[in-house]
Amino acid sequence: AQVIAERIRQEVEGLEISKSLGVTASVGCSQWVVSEYLESWFARTDKALYVSKNTGKNKITVSDSETEKDVFVKVYWSDSWNSGHPAIDAEHKNLLERCNSIIESSLGHSTYDETLRNVDVFLADMKKHFSNEIDILRERNYPEVDKHEVIHENLLNKAHELCSKAVNDDVTTGELFTFLLLTVMKYHINGEDINYFDYL
Repeated sequence: AQVIAERIRQEVEGLEISKSLGVTASVGCSQWVVSEYLESWFARTDKALYVSKNTGKNKITVSDSETEKDVFVKVYWSDSWNSGHPAIDAEHKNLLERCNSIIESSLGHSTYDETLRNVDVFLADMKKHFSNEIDILRERNYPEVDKHEVIHENLLNKAHELCSKAVNDDVTTGELFTFLLLTVMKYHINGEDINYFDYL
């Protein structure tokens, strides 16, 4: 896309209208990330376009998904995340669906304030889930339960910190959502929670 956009930009620049009236082409490009919401992809492309327009025009700007803070991807439930305990699995699935739906609504119709209120409710539900999970792990005599509880506390503290920073515009909602969806939901379940599955 970048090569073709540059070819178009050069062709427009070579036109007579460009020379006589100063018509140029400014282009924004981005590559879709697997499972990225289309609204997120379009927003990144549009942002790249405005960078081209606002930094001198007649140029190509490419959105780099590796460094962008607002790449919104949908995380799908993996059967490998099933712990074998119906309550824990139901709560994990519910939290994942709720987190995905908060992101979807923020990309669509929700206002910024509504999105942050939804995140507050999500964090309260996450805290309740963490408490329920620890109770179950204590009943099952999971030897690392205290360590797991500290991990939960750290995740909740970081989530609240990011939420506060989002309110103050110190971080983007993309950074907050990335933490909630990937760090808390995907990597915590797949990295830490699987350690107790054998005890359930």
